[in-house]
Amino acid sequence: MCIGDRLVELGSAASDDDISAWGRLWRLDALLQLGRRLEFDTELMEFAAVVSRHPAPAWHWRLASVKTCLALLEDRLADIPSLIHDMTQLGESAGVDGADWMALIIRSAFARRTGEGLDEIEAEVRQALAGAPFFAQGWRAGLLVGLDRIDEANTIWRAIAPHLDAMPKESVEWLIAMSGYAENAIIARDVSAAARLRKALEPYAHQHVTGAATTPYGGPVSLPLARLCAFLGDRSAATLWFEDAVNRAEAMNAPWYAASARHELAQLERHESPLSPREWEVARRVATGESNRAIAARMFLSERTVERHVSNALRKLGMSSRSALAAWVVGGSVPRSD
Repeated sequence: MCIGDRLVELGSAASDDDISAWGRLWRLDALLQLGRRLEFDTELMEFAAVVSRHPAPAWHWRLASVKTCLALLEDRLADIPSLIHDMTQLGESAGVDGADWMALIIRSAFARRTGEGLDEIEAEVRQALAGAPFFAQGWRAGLLVGLDRIDEANTIWRAIAPHLDAMPKESVEWLIAMSGYAENAIIARDVSAAARLRKALEPYAHQHVTGAATTPYGGPVSLPLARLCAFLGDRSAATLWFEDAVNRAEAMNAPWYAASARHELAQLERHESPLSPREWEVARRVATGESNRAIAARMFLSERTVERHVSNALRKLGMSSRSALAAWVVGGSVPRSD
């Protein structure tokens, strides 16, 4: 934050928009990670003003990237495809090195959120990661979880888990990786790694999961921390962190993360559930009597994706009918079959 402040001062004194733009962008990065949303919005307007008069196309691509990631943060799913398209075109026309990589990261986050095109994205990511540091395979493992290819995800996790301490904390990706690994550890039922991840994340619980404003926002750090505590059997700590995650996500105007935290807190207080937040949302709409087609239209998903979420929910709960799923959502009175 201090470096960004200093660059803004230097850029203003020298009337140098390039220095000012870097300062504004670095301030955006810091404000996002610190969860200071009101200041972030003000800074974004200042950044946009500097970019509007900057001749370099790369800056217009960076601004488009920030706006695309902000739409994902705010769960404006209908806007995302066109924003990604425009951002990608700007990157290509500007000849930005790594623009395709950045677009893949954002498309991956969108696919994981909606379930749309996950197979294709996973194949792209698998190819893109060839030759990358093995820690980056955690990205692919998350996509495999979304595809319900749990055995493959666990195979990747078993290779990463023994080396968690080797990832340098000064890396921009460290907080993103550690927060993502929480899901891998829980799904693999890896108690030892979950305890290590909890200890690693606790000092950063007041922050948010992000590497930069030009990359997808990952929610409050307290959310994966709460999940780890719940998995480890520390219900009191999990409750506190879920409540914290709700408050921080709401303050960031990140409705998907706020809803996820509220849902998982309710599960903790009522009964355990294996459903993902997206499966829960589909199940909740099934309980209101909506058809798969209606759910698809409301959630900006394909009907096929909704069918997959319903099928996964029924399988995980050991149920065979939509009516049983609806009853479970409403009252939690239908037991899970083991």
